[in-house]
Amino acid sequence: MNVAPGQDRWTEMIFEMPSSAVVLLGDGTLDYVTLALDAQRQTAAIGDTADPAWKCDFVYQRTGSQLGLQGSINGNTVTLKLHRLDDSKMRLTTRGFHWINEYPF
Repeated sequence: MNVAPGQDRWTEMIFEMPSSAVVLLGDGTLDYVTLALDAQRQTAAIGDTADPAWKCDFVYQRTGSQLGLQGSINGNTVTLKLHRLDDSKMRLTTRGFHWINEYPF
């Protein structure tokens, strides 16, 4: 993850597929990361293909709509509490999606 100090605060984490996620940083940057989950041990390893030296190792615990992560990011001990956003308040589910086709004349 190539960001300047102070810009690396996570504001959102979007789980797209079982093997990848997107981290929205405080400065609005989206960082696509790899995700390796071990459901039996309840661990998550997060990496960045753009920066192989950057990695996170977490133990997670899911309670209702919250996900607690405890572990390290690049060797720094962190505790994260994530909460699931209500799908019914997402813009695509409330407004719908409209295709716009533009043809050059």
